[in-house]
Amino acid sequence: TAALAIMRRATEDDRGADAMAWLGEIYPKLSRWVDYLYRERDSDGDGLVYIRHPWESGADNSPNWDEALHRIVIHPGDIPPYHRADTHRPGVNPADRPSNWTYDRFVYIVECAKHNGYNETRIRENCRSFLVDDVMFNSILARACLDMASLASRLGLAHDEHRWQALHHLTTNAIMARLYDVEANFFFDLDETTQKSVRERVGLGFLPVFAGIADENDDLATQITSALASPAFCGDASCLAMPSYSTLATNFSTHNYWRGPTWLNINWMLIDGLERWLPTTGA
Repeated sequence: TAALAIMRRATEDDRGADAMAWLGEIYPKLSRWVDYLYRERDSDGDGLVYIRHPWESGADNSPNWDEALHRIVIHPGDIPPYHRADTHRPGVNPADRPSNWTYDRFVYIVECAKHNGYNETRIRENCRSFLVDDVMFNSILARACLDMASLASRLGLAHDEHRWQALHHLTTNAIMARLYDVEANFFFDLDETTQKSVRERVGLGFLPVFAGIADENDDLATQITSALASPAFCGDASCLAMPSYSTLATNFSTHNYWRGPTWLNINWMLIDGLERWLPTTGA
């Protein structure tokens, strides 16, 4: 997505030749990264890839991870001593950051991956406490495939363009089929360990719009925007930024990281997706 934005801006600034040279260099690297995710993280081939650490989502202490993290029992000697730089910075209130209990489990998951040689097959077998098909991660992946198709087209790589379009279709279909609850009108993560839906209404649940999941489905667009305008998130739809967690949740926090506060990057992705529908949905 960022690479495509750079290409568009470079074209506008009459730097197209330099941009094409850069694209020829960066495209194979981007391709290998996305291919790795589908090859190593989509073990059942359904189009959804899993994350194996909360840090991979960027939403470190989202309520989405609570159940999985509570499955991890840490015994003496399981994790090495570590120092938290984030809570020792001037002006940082530790109450605004993930707890030490949470960080112990973050470190435990890292150690499990390390002890298994960062081999994805072994991690999948031996570190199963945290394997999650995350709505946001898969939405960003689907959008990446859509944008990779555009980049491939610029390079004249017709086969690649069609392959990326097929992967985008595969993942958006899987998001709809496995992560969308029609009755709840919400997208929920899927815990691969238990094969159960993670029933937390987090702001990340709106990000399939970023994937272009309903670009040609006004009914779905309307359903999503109505959920966004609900009291749990934007109330009368006049909010300036979406909270990261339902304001109606009993453990909603106005200050604790991903358990309530708004995040600029998430709102940017939401706006980017909603703008596709603005003429027909009033998003």
